[in-house]
Amino acid sequence: MRDLAIIIPVWGDRYWLVVDRAIVALRRQGIPASDVFIIAPETERSREQADLVRTFPGIQVVQSPAFASIGALRNWALSHTESRWIMWADADDETSAGAIMALKTARCDHPDAVAVFGGNKRSDGTAYPWPSQWSLGIRSASLRRLLQWGWNNMPMTNGAMMRREALERLGGYPETNLAEDGAVACGLSALGPVIAVSLATNTYHVHAEGLCQRGHTAATWRKTWASQRRYLATRKALPLRWRCAAHLYWPIHTMLSFYLSSRAKFTQ
Repeated sequence: MRDLAIIIPVWGDRYWLVVDRAIVALRRQGIPASDVFIIAPETERSREQADLVRTFPGIQVVQSPAFASIGALRNWALSHTESRWIMWADADDETSAGAIMALKTARCDHPDAVAVFGGNKRSDGTAYPWPSQWSLGIRSASLRRLLQWGWNNMPMTNGAMMRREALERLGGYPETNLAEDGAVACGLSALGPVIAVSLATNTYHVHAEGLCQRGHTAATWRKTWASQRRYLATRKALPLRWRCAAHLYWPIHTMLSFYLSSRAKFTQ
């Protein structure tokens, strides 16, 4: 079984125009093309897929059924790849230079870790205000862990490596279109050590118009929070106190996370 599988979902036509940039960023860091999986719905255009295979020999393009949510597609992708560790990459972002080495080093230094992750930066090099960056600057380990278990403080869809066994214990991702990575991040932090590296491991580009931008309304967020609470509360792999906390403290974690984001220092 391979050590690491890097999965790049292609959500729509516009993503085919930029996915080669994401692949080049990985290849420059020594990732074999055979470890990169492009997941695309069956309705996607075949010409772009063929061009991609010719440009990057060995890359694996896997056609998936159409799914109603991002979380559902991620779960399907997990069941159709084999590796000890999983890393996601957005088709319109780039894995930052040095990220693969930094994440693998963190794995070696912490053999019991269930996940390792880093921060985000924009394509112009400035810090992207994703909570993981400022949470690294909080000295209290207990407070940092609380925040990490709170609201989406660990970007588990970009710039992170996750142990497949831990993901399978959780039962995969919640089948939502929004913040599905936040719920998995919370679950992973309850299963074992989640290690943060100070490097910005993902270079964020403005998202192309696609599935991930639809429905960012108050009603959608309420539905998402309810879904995540149900998800965490029903994960039998998690200790009972964590499952109970999903119902009791999730809103508190959310507000605390946003409040402290204006008070903590960024680290790079």
